[in-house]
Amino acid sequence: MNIEEYAKLLEGRQTVDTISSLTKLKKTSSLNLISRLKKSHYLVKTGGGKQKRIYIISQRKIFPEIGMFDMLNKYTKEKIVPPFKHIAHSNYKVEDAIADLISLKNTRINIGVLSLFNHVKDWNYLYNLSKQKNIARNVGLFYDIARTRMKTRKMPENIYKRFLNSKSFIPYAHGGNDFRELGKKWKLKVPFNRVDLQ
Repeated sequence: MNIEEYAKLLEGRQTVDTISSLTKLKKTSSLNLISRLKKSHYLVKTGGGKQKRIYIISQRKIFPEIGMFDMLNKYTKEKIVPPFKHIAHSNYKVEDAIADLISLKNTRINIGVLSLFNHVKDWNYLYNLSKQKNIARNVGLFYDIARTRMKTRKMPENIYKRFLNSKSFIPYAHGGNDFRELGKKWKLKVPFNRVDLQ
């Protein structure tokens, strides 16, 4: 049987025991099958720990729903309670989350964004997305602030200059006093102080 046929046979809510019973496989083979179904996106698991593990199996591929707040909470120590539900159904990346979160202009959320810069893999994609959302200089400013506070991946110099020279930005109504030098460099008010980052 191929993996699609197993997904069709096992569609619904299953346990290891019911999978073994329906497929006539031993427990070890059933666990291997579960792993294969999961890798092929036909299975998601629920429960675990003290609860019995349940496997939800579908003939259609199941892709995890992830949004900007899921991405933010994955990488920050201070967890954010989402002000609204955001779900992205495509291949949502850290770069997408940075651009979406900065666009919200929410101080607490923007502080959380700083920790995402260490997980950026495609700086060019981040620049193009930021420019499209009219926040390129905002992203550059937060990148520089992040570099003063924590370990981050280094942005290539040519892309850094594109951020710095960009005319795309959203202004902040109020600014703190602690990051004035960076604010001057990016021609933007910094919407928080150092004390807010502790």
